[in-house]
Amino acid sequence: MSEPAASITHEGESGSPESGLVLIPGLIAGRRWAALPASAQLARQVGDQLDDLRNLPGCTIIKENMVRTVYRLRLDGFPDLIVKHYRSRGLRDALKHLFRPTKAEAEWRAARRMAQAGISVPRMLALAVKRSGPLFQDAALVMEAIRDGRSPLDWVHRDPSARRQMLELIASLCARMHRNGIVHPDFHPGNVLATETGANVPELHVLDLHSVRFPFHIGMRTRVQSLAMVVEALQHALEHGELRHLCEHYAGSAGLDARSAGKLWDRVLCAARRSGRARMSRRTVRCLKTSSGFVRERSGSRRIFRARAFPAARVTAAIDEHRTSMSAASANVIHRASKTAVSVTEDGLCVKEWLPRALCRSWPRTLVGASPGRTAWIAANGLIARGIAVPDPFALVEDLALRGSCYLITRYEGNARPVNDLAREAAAGNVAESEQKAMAAAIGGLVGRLHAQGVCHHDTTTKNFIAERTPQGWDVKLVDLDSVRFWRKLTAERRLEALSRLNDLPDGISHRVKLAFLKAYGRHCPRQIDARAAATIAAMTLQRSSARGFRPPE
Repeated sequence: MSEPAASITHEGESGSPESGLVLIPGLIAGRRWAALPASAQLARQVGDQLDDLRNLPGCTIIKENMVRTVYRLRLDGFPDLIVKHYRSRGLRDALKHLFRPTKAEAEWRAARRMAQAGISVPRMLALAVKRSGPLFQDAALVMEAIRDGRSPLDWVHRDPSARRQMLELIASLCARMHRNGIVHPDFHPGNVLATETGANVPELHVLDLHSVRFPFHIGMRTRVQSLAMVVEALQHALEHGELRHLCEHYAGSAGLDARSAGKLWDRVLCAARRSGRARMSRRTVRCLKTSSGFVRERSGSRRIFRARAFPAARVTAAIDEHRTSMSAASANVIHRASKTAVSVTEDGLCVKEWLPRALCRSWPRTLVGASPGRTAWIAANGLIARGIAVPDPFALVEDLALRGSCYLITRYEGNARPVNDLAREAAAGNVAESEQKAMAAAIGGLVGRLHAQGVCHHDTTTKNFIAERTPQGWDVKLVDLDSVRFWRKLTAERRLEALSRLNDLPDGISHRVKLAFLKAYGRHCPRQIDARAAATIAAMTLQRSSARGFRPPE
């Protein structure tokens, strides 16, 4: 049994009398533990119960994924604790940690060096590593919890007058780390906690230190990336002027020259946008891989993607019930056409099937991952990540057999109605104009948020929106998602084409209702609709109506 923890020593921790780590004799539940001298008993107590911590009465899970679980633990005689339990992902991690420290060891070392530099970090208490021979299996890190710590965003929302002070504190903290040769690759408000002090100035504590680096030189590119992460996290809560002040305060605290300081804001803003697009792209395709939220598996000729919380048995049962309903022409079938069929299960699921077509079109496209069901599955999860309301997606099933179908399982929105049905009722005078305006504003806001994020639905007709009246207003969701595409930049032509489809309404819908839609769209999309754009939309709508023979849209 190797002893990697023995290589970690405290030459003197800031603010504490302990002189170094103490290796605890023997193994505790198969792990080698090291702790500060005063925390040896704590290490034994946590080590005995580490594999069963979640079942202890004073334990709550803060965060959990496939490789890490973070607990908040209360034990008699000790302050509140944070316990991080890291697990190996397999041979790759086992081999990697032959040459690199585990995340627990890296966080311990980073905390020591940052404390010596005057950066406030959690106080580390104990560390454990479990190996099979030389191969890493898991690790644990025990630290004191930050008492009464809150996110900087909570401070800003609680007291808007404190925004400027909090932004300056964050900028000063980032500059102080850089002056001391410290780079936190994941430095953003989510990894910072603020606590009150007697001087009415919050104290900031930096968390998640396992990825912290200590380069010999910190260049301008690294500084921009660090600030871009902060700006990206705050840009939806604060004005650009406030974020610019953050960069200016950083430049003054870091001692940048006038030329670098002058270009800093523009570079940070561009980097934040690039980082946001990259992060959103990763979140969009996360549903195609096995992760903490999703499962990818095979069952015979079927390839299944499902939410981890949605059992595989329920996927099979939903498809079997759908196929039974289709063969028996059940009342649960709500749509059937040459390309698709939709049914509702008894437990409130909606199953959409893309029916098999010619062999030359269906089977090869499914093999290369271009099935319409997969497009809809990616779109549904990508839209949810962007804050766009759609029916909750639960699973995608692709049948790889010859002429196989694909199925998308979502939540059935039984109380919602297609907007085209509501539009016909409104045109007939059965819906008050105030309700029409409220619904139009809800649809306009949704479409504006779509276009603001570079998302285009290539069939944005009223039949592809469903709406439900709630006490808070109209709840509008987007459906038929196999027509959704994610673009880096949405062209004006695509935007106006989408708006003209929604503008193509039955006679009887007043211009005031259409204006409510456009106003709501303009509030959420940065590209406003000017007179020239409105004329283009009207011309496209007239052209479509003429081609249809002035018949109302279905």
